[in-house]
Amino acid sequence: MGASGDLCKRKLIPALFSLYTRDMLPKDFRVFGFARSAMDAAQFRAKAAKFMACRYGDCDDCRCCDDKISDFLEHCHYFAGQYDDVESFKEFNQFITSINPSPANRL
Repeated sequence: MGASGDLCKRKLIPALFSLYTRDMLPKDFRVFGFARSAMDAAQFRAKAAKFMACRYGDCDDCRCCDDKISDFLEHCHYFAGQYDDVESFKEFNQFITSINPSPANRL
């Protein structure tokens, strides 16, 4: 599914953020989004941030929540490509490897 789509913004990113706020993700996790929409990582993060809220954990105030959102979004990356283009996926793999060269579990 597209990382710039509604399902990602409303469901996937908030669910991953929820896991993050409850310390249920590894410390060195990365979220890599892939979609056709032309945007950079900063634009992707800004869109995602609009749908995130602290519902779990020990945050009582907005500043704490804002810090957690900011920290989570630093782990998020975006790549624009075409779903029907093998080269786009090869370039996406190179992009992932350039940011996280160590072996990793990927979903």
